[in-house]
Amino acid sequence: MASDINRTIDGYEVIHAVRFGGGEIILAENQKTEAQYMVCDSNRNNPLGIEVYSNALGSTDFVEIMKLFAARLSERVTALETEREMRGIPIQTLTAADCHSIRDLDIEGCVVVIKPESLAREYRTIDNQLALCTGGFGANPDASGRTVFLQNLITGKTESWRRQDVAGMVPEERLPDWARVNLAALRESKEKTTEAPTAEPLGKDKFWRMIDEARGVSGFWQNMKAPLTEALTSLDEPDIIRFRQIFNEYHGHAYKNKLWAAATIIQNGCSDDGFSDFRSWLIAQGKEVYLDALANPDSLSSLETLHNFSVELSATKYMPPDGYFYAPEFEGFMHAADGAYTAKLGSDADMYDVIGHTLLSEQEKTEILGEITYAADIHKTWGGRGVPIDETEAVFKEMCPKLYGIFREPAILKEKAEAERQENPAGKESVLDKIKQDRQDKQQTDKQKPKKSKKDSPEL
Repeated sequence: MASDINRTIDGYEVIHAVRFGGGEIILAENQKTEAQYMVCDSNRNNPLGIEVYSNALGSTDFVEIMKLFAARLSERVTALETEREMRGIPIQTLTAADCHSIRDLDIEGCVVVIKPESLAREYRTIDNQLALCTGGFGANPDASGRTVFLQNLITGKTESWRRQDVAGMVPEERLPDWARVNLAALRESKEKTTEAPTAEPLGKDKFWRMIDEARGVSGFWQNMKAPLTEALTSLDEPDIIRFRQIFNEYHGHAYKNKLWAAATIIQNGCSDDGFSDFRSWLIAQGKEVYLDALANPDSLSSLETLHNFSVELSATKYMPPDGYFYAPEFEGFMHAADGAYTAKLGSDADMYDVIGHTLLSEQEKTEILGEITYAADIHKTWGGRGVPIDETEAVFKEMCPKLYGIFREPAILKEKAEAERQENPAGKESVLDKIKQDRQDKQQTDKQKPKKSKKDSPEL
């Protein structure tokens, strides 16, 4: 049992943790709670690779909790032994000495061996090592991407690995009988799948349709990342990558001065990172809003969500801890495809290993750009070093008069300040304080009301 110093779980300090059978068994203590000792399971078998705890049991008796800890470990050992017996494969571990080097080989379609040190100790056996390489940019020795997809010859399950996790390849004539039989079955299954009609690759029309559907399902753009990620996960790997690349195209084409000026007017300042999040938000609003904004950034003044944002700004004196609810920034939206890619291919899969190997043709890129009509002054500069603030404000007002009127017009700001002063002339009581006082007054009034006796109650 390994000691896990300075690791805590909900206030419990981990005493022992054993990683076995695809997860971890943990024993922890917290002397300040009624159940001083706790045993639980832990694993990262989820799309994001986040540690998840389950099956927690507590006890005041350390001996009892140790029995539970040992019983769980015993169950996993028994399960693994049973699995080995069912497979009936001799216990054997393969190393690089048993394989051919793959240094200069394209290994797609080859049977390869996973390095024993890349596997958990209990899985360092031939049945867990032999796999068919089905693709991935790492299959090519000259590619910058390192991800390879390996299909286990026993289970048929495909997992994402790195090229450096592969010890080498094995000629098919040297495979044991069980491996050759299973390999033939896997290839036959793949051929049947290949013979089926293939769908058209994801394009810009489906890209926008998926965004509209996710927004419709969620009811509001703030909540649309989850349904979009789920929908993307159902796609094949190439289409998930294509979605991200189409997103990158639209995101890059929106990097224009006048649109940045609009974002700055709306948010009273906008950094480079902030403008990136703003453009993600813009794409999340749908194709029509996106194209209209590039043709005329001031068209954003008609969006209800931005009017709600202006009300939110005027109603709060300080930014809330979690930020403004309607703020036009949506960093998470640009990572929906990344999350779907990991969910589809495993926690070790990284889209950045493959995103540079573009799947979009030059014609597709041209068609995306061809739908965009830019405002005539889309490149107009509006500020910079040495430019006085009042001059920049004048340019802002000229560029986007409607947005400026909503978010930056001095007269409107003065009216808001005057209204607040008249409502609270003393300047001491906040709106929240007033609400609290109204509640207290109502409670006091309710207490002072005479209670009806049973005699006063009307007959039923």
